[in-house]
Amino acid sequence: MPDVSNLKTTRVSSDQWAEYWSQGHLTTFGGPEFEDGYQGNIKSFWLQQLPGLDDGASIVDLGSGNGALPLLFARELEDGPRKISIVGIDNAAIAPSDEFKKYRKRDARVKVRFKAETPMEDTRLKKNSADLVVSHYGFEYGDPEKVVREIQRILKPAGKVAMIVHHEGSYIVRKARGMLEQARLGEDERLVNRVKKWVRDFAAGKSGTVLDKQAAQLEASFDRLRTQAAQFQDAHMLAILINGGMAIAMKVQSDADEARSMLKEWITEYNAYRLRMEDICAVAYTNKSVSTLMDMMKEQGLAECRMSVLNHENGASLGLAITARAAV
Repeated sequence: MPDVSNLKTTRVSSDQWAEYWSQGHLTTFGGPEFEDGYQGNIKSFWLQQLPGLDDGASIVDLGSGNGALPLLFARELEDGPRKISIVGIDNAAIAPSDEFKKYRKRDARVKVRFKAETPMEDTRLKKNSADLVVSHYGFEYGDPEKVVREIQRILKPAGKVAMIVHHEGSYIVRKARGMLEQARLGEDERLVNRVKKWVRDFAAGKSGTVLDKQAAQLEASFDRLRTQAAQFQDAHMLAILINGGMAIAMKVQSDADEARSMLKEWITEYNAYRLRMEDICAVAYTNKSVSTLMDMMKEQGLAECRMSVLNHENGASLGLAITARAAV
C-alpha cells in the first residue's frame, strides 16, 4: 500500500490545504461537475451507503475538506424521518460554506459538525460511536494501518465503512500526471525565474537593451508553451503558468508593487497545485498495494471487505470503491 511516511518533504502541508479551503472550494476538483458537490456515479455510490441507517445514526467523514460529503448526505436526509448526526474530520483548518448553518440549528433533523486540525488516525471520537465511516480521496493521505485501527475503534458493531481511493490507472491520476508533465515543460523554460527577473529588472529601471532581450526571451517562452499546450486535452497547469506570467509581465510596466504581489500569489498558486498533483500520484494505490490493504483490513477484524472500480458515466475510471463492516 502507499507509504505516505515516505512522501517528499515538499508534500502539500496542512497550511497549504487550509489556504486552499479558505478560498471556498467545496471539493479538490474544479469544473462544473463539482461546483455543487459530487454528481453522477460518485453521488450514486455515496447515496447507496445511506439506506439501513437507523434513527439517531452517526456518520463520520475522514478527510472531509470543506464538507462535500456531509453536504451531500445532509441534503439527502434533511427531509426524511430519521435524525442523523454527521462529523467531518480534517487535518487542516477548513472553511465550510454558510449552508451548513442550518444543520447546526437546534431543531435540525440532520446535524453537521466539523473537527478541523484533527488527524484521521486520532479522531478523538468515542469508541463504538459511528454507524458509518466514509472517506472520499482522503483515507490514502493518512497512515493506512493507523487509520484502519481508528475506524475499527469508532465503528459500532456491524457498522459500515465506505471509501473511494485513488488508483494509479484512474482518469484522475492520469490527469495529475499530465499536469506534472506541463509543470516540467514550464520548468524547462525556466518561466518562473524569467518572470521574476523581468519584474526585478524592470522595476529597477535596467537599460532598454537588457529589458528588450528579456522581453524577447519571455515572449519566446510563452509562444513555445502555447504550442505545447495544444497537445493536452486539459492544459490547466500551462494556463496557470502562461496567463499568470503574462499578466505579471504587463502589470510591472504600470505598477511594480502590484506586480510583486501578483508574482507572489502566482508562485504560491502554481506550487500548491503542482504539489497536490504530486500527492495524488504518490498516494494512488496499485493493484498490488490495494490487495495488501484489503488483507490488512481483514486482519484487523473488518468483515465483508469488498473492492470495485468506480467509473464515471463516460466509462473512465475514477478510482476504487472499498466497503467493509465491523464485526458483530
